[in-house]
Amino acid sequence: MNPMKKISLLILLVLSSQWSFAQSNAVKIIVSDSTGLINIEMKEIMKGYLSPAGVDNEDYLDFTKRCEYYITDFKPKASDFELSIRNCERELIGKKTIYGEIKLTNKDAMGKALAAEIVAILKSDSSIAQMLKGDGTEQVLVNHHSSRHYFSPSAYNLEKGELYYSTYFGLAHELQYGFTDNFSLGGGTTVGLFPIWVTPKLSFELAEDVRFAVGDLFVSGTYAPFIVNVAYGAITFGSASNNVTFSGGLLNSSFQNMTGSGAVLNFSTMQSFTRYVYLLSENYFVPRGTSTGNQQIFAGFTGVRFIQKKKDVSSFQLGIAYFLLDNGFTDPNFIPLPAVSYTLKFGNKI
Repeated sequence: MNPMKKISLLILLVLSSQWSFAQSNAVKIIVSDSTGLINIEMKEIMKGYLSPAGVDNEDYLDFTKRCEYYITDFKPKASDFELSIRNCERELIGKKTIYGEIKLTNKDAMGKALAAEIVAILKSDSSIAQMLKGDGTEQVLVNHHSSRHYFSPSAYNLEKGELYYSTYFGLAHELQYGFTDNFSLGGGTTVGLFPIWVTPKLSFELAEDVRFAVGDLFVSGTYAPFIVNVAYGAITFGSASNNVTFSGGLLNSSFQNMTGSGAVLNFSTMQSFTRYVYLLSENYFVPRGTSTGNQQIFAGFTGVRFIQKKKDVSSFQLGIAYFLLDNGFTDPNFIPLPAVSYTLKFGNKI
C-alpha cells in the first residue's frame, strides 16, 4: 500500500473514532435589539463573557433549525430597558428590567452586566441550566483569526458562513469559506495567476482546548506546469487566542529537480498580548530527500498581528520570513526577508 493510501486510511480511522467529540452543547441565542445599545462592538464584548458560560451569541438565525435557538429581546421600557428570552414557540423563559443607568457605564461593564443577566434568565429553566458552565461574568478573548497564523493553519476552523480573505505583499491573494463549523475550503493565486492552490480543512474538538484537523495544500502551476501537494494532520493545544500547533504531513512534489515524496513538520504558536495584538510564529522543517532536491529545508515566519475591529474584522501581520538550506544560520543560503500580510473577515458571518 502506498504512503498516501496509508495516510488516508489513518485519517478515516481517526475521524470515525473521534467524530463524537465535535458536537457542541452550547446554548444558542439570537439578540434582537431595539435600543441601539447592542452594536457590533458590544456584541463582541458580550460574546467574550457568554462563551465561557456555554452560550453562543449567534449573529443570524438558521430558520430551519430555529428551535435550537432562544430569542433574546432587548427593548426600551419607559426610562429603563427590558430584557426577555423566549423559545422557538414564543414561550417566555424569563424577563428582567435593566435600569437606564446602565448607559452610564463603560462598554465592558455594560457587556458583562448584560451577559450575566442573559445567563441568569436562561438558568431559570432547569433544562437549559444543566447545559451552562458559568454565570456570564468570566471573560475570554474573541479571536477572529484563530484559524490561521501567517500562512499555516491551526486546528481551529472558520464558523459556518464565514468568509476570510488574505493577501501576502499584495501579490498573492486567498479566500477561505466556512461551509460548516468544522469544514472550510479555500484557494488562491498570485496577480500573475501562477501558481494556484487549494486548501480544504476539516477540524473538530477532541477535548476542552484541544483540537485536531486534517487538510491538504494542493499547489499547481499554470503556464509552467508542476504539482506540489501536502496532506497534513494538525493538533492545537490551547484557547483560540493562546495556543500552540504541531502538524506533520506528506509532501509530494514534481517541481524541477525536486521530484518525489517526503515528510514536512511544522510548529506554530499564537499568543495574545492584548485583545488587538498577537505574537505569531510558524516554522517548517523538511528533511533531506528527493522532494527537496536532496536539500534540508527550514523556513518560517515570526512577527506580530495587529487587529482592527469595525464592521468587518481585519488585521495586519508584520514580521520576518526566513528560509534556510542545509548548514545552519551561518550558511550563505540563509535568507531573511521582511514579510507583511493583510487579512479581512467579512463581518462575523455572511
